Amino acid sequence: MVKNGLVLLAVSWLFLISCTQSRIKTEIKVQLSEAEYIYALVNDTRDSLFLSAYNYAKKIYDPGKDEFIDLFANRFMETDSNNRLAIVFCTVELKDKINFNTTNQEAIAIIREEIKNAIDITILVLNGRIASACKTTSFPGRIFDMPNVDVNALPGRNSYLFTVNRKADKTRITKLLESAGNFGVWETFFTEEIQYNLLTESDSINDNQLLSMRKPSFLTYSTGKTNNCLGVASLQDTTKVNDYFSRPDVKAYFPRSLKTAWGINPKNPERDSLNLTAIKISTRDDSAPINNMYINKVSVNKSKAGAGLRIKMTDYAKRILSRVTRDNIGREMAVMIDNLVYYNLDVTREINGGVLTIPGKYTPEEAEDQAILLNSVAIPENSVKVISIN
Repeated sequence: MVKNGLVLLAVSWLFLISCTQSRIKTEIKVQLSEAEYIYALVNDTRDSLFLSAYNYAKKIYDPGKDEFIDLFANRFMETDSNNRLAIVFCTVELKDKINFNTTNQEAIAIIREEIKNAIDITILVLNGRIASACKTTSFPGRIFDMPNVDVNALPGRNSYLFTVNRKADKTRITKLLESAGNFGVWETFFTEEIQYNLLTESDSINDNQLLSMRKPSFLTYSTGKTNNCLGVASLQDTTKVNDYFSRPDVKAYFPRSLKTAWGINPKNPERDSLNLTAIKISTRDDSAPINNMYINKVSVNKSKAGAGLRIKMTDYAKRILSRVTRDNIGREMAVMIDNLVYYNLDVTREINGGVLTIPGKYTPEEAEDQAILLNSVAIPENSVKVISIN
């Protein structure tokens, strides 16, 4: 009798907690960008005609009354009636829908439909990220108080309200929703492979001013010969470094396959500086050899040293991971999430099992958020803007 009474009391207590939690809610307003979805569909984003029309449309676009595709397409065709949208949007992804015989009006209709589909997918992704971030870790909560996310369209084009029955952390939710979630494992150069090119050129030219230009004061160059770190810069100087390495006169002295990327500096716990990593482009389409499409499941590994990730690849990707790691034994490979190198994998052997492990060097919340991003579909960069969280 007493035992039954205790069970009834426990169930009543759990039900009361559930009812109390259900009255708590967080409202998240977001704006989705049609412009970024179009940018993600283009064959060559460096095309001058595309960029001219795209930048013009972005400048005058009013989400309250305009449809971005109309502004963009009108500007694109204004300069010359013979300009063909099919040339810009004839991509591998759209090869079954757009070809060189597709008229501009047909292309506009297809692009409009692609934007709609991308927005629908984004809403599902954001819904999943919110629910995953708001899950409780307690056993009673997992049974009686699952997070529930409602989505409603708001007045104004592509504005939505997400309501979750939780008190959500504003900073964390904003970062999760505005992040693209792009993942890549890249091959890299040794520092000495890059510095050798610089020294050879400077010796042949014998121009001290040119050598000084190639070694700006805002970048502390690495002296390591067996890693991929070109140097270290403070957060406030990263833009200067990016501008420097994008200059044609500077790029001329580096391999064409070099791509620079910023990475977390493990020797800087304050994280007020970043490492400049020498990424090697090794694929025909300039993409990472291993990316989001090869991920099966990501889980968090916790240890005394910190939290890390266990990334399980698809069956198809196992062969790719095996080949890429076999070809890079004795080198480093950069693990990137949203254009930031989170970890440099020291490849000592071929990885055959299809599981990539990132050691525990992060806080549990950082690792959990990375897992949430990688377990969801990647979305175009800058396509989501969080307007408010209440």
